[in-house]
Amino acid sequence: MRTDKLEKIWEEIEGQRENSSQTIQRQRMICIDMPCRIYVGVNGIPSCRFMAFDIPKEDISRFNPFTSLRGITVAIAEPILQHENFYACVLQAASCDQNDVFTIVASDILQKMHDCSSADNYVEVLKQRIEKWRIFFEKAVGQQLSDRMVIGLWGELNLIHELQNEKIMTAEDLWNGPLKSAQDFQGNEIAIEVKTSVSNQLENVLISSEIQLDDSHFNALFLIAFRIERNDENGITLPQLVDMVSCKLADEQKKRFYAALLCLGYDPSHSQLYTKGYILKEQRNYYVKSGFPRIIRSDVPHGVCNIKYEVSLSTCSEFQVDWDRMIAAIKEYEYGQAGGTQ
Repeated sequence: MRTDKLEKIWEEIEGQRENSSQTIQRQRMICIDMPCRIYVGVNGIPSCRFMAFDIPKEDISRFNPFTSLRGITVAIAEPILQHENFYACVLQAASCDQNDVFTIVASDILQKMHDCSSADNYVEVLKQRIEKWRIFFEKAVGQQLSDRMVIGLWGELNLIHELQNEKIMTAEDLWNGPLKSAQDFQGNEIAIEVKTSVSNQLENVLISSEIQLDDSHFNALFLIAFRIERNDENGITLPQLVDMVSCKLADEQKKRFYAALLCLGYDPSHSQLYTKGYILKEQRNYYVKSGFPRIIRSDVPHGVCNIKYEVSLSTCSEFQVDWDRMIAAIKEYEYGQAGGTQ
């Protein structure tokens, strides 16, 4: 489930809770197609967001409850609705001011649950994702992003900034940020994958899976390749780019944006760690469609997994599109404005 959709559900629940004086806890069942009952809700005053999964009684011992001052807490409790031989694994924001961070964590966990190959392994997937986030929040304090991560994030934020300049003011809502989705940006109809390089020229791009360039669920899929160059004197640092994006966001958008950055490991309070500046030297936009050199799900034989490959951009010139054409497609498909691509 996309973060913005989950955010809207929680906002509705919080609004209902504010209009009622009868309870300090409200919840709603979501994702009825999942292999277990899942509830989201709010608890306490001021409210902390939570998400609860019904877990078979025999699997409860696989979960280790914990409390934390950062990120999430995990507890085992009675199920929200009586469910024989089941308990609830309850994840909750560590504090009310971390609700936005928790929403991103919850969205990530739901996405991984949705990708479960069978109902039999959902408990293990849930356990692994909880452990992944527990370790992340334990290590995240004061940790600096690697140069590789900075370069990748720089490219993604640069695209958000470029889209904002095209009056697409909800560009950050398309950004998946810390969610390990197939593409870096996803809307209902559009997907965009961003590749950023500091090499001397754009030659090859690494594709990390068979779904990254699969357009079967979208009206249009674009691949953007940025070539950037280190320039500490005249370049833009990562903190400067963060500020350039955030200054154009409304208050609620800004909260979600900073929460996404925190979940990526970038803490704005440690911006002094990021002094390297970069300038954009080259940008190529590709419309990924039939004939584009790629591997997609329908090409993969049963039993083949962990697919990674490189695409030579020199073979993709016929799929290159100019910036205005891509912007027109985004505005048409996502926002119903005239334009589009062929």
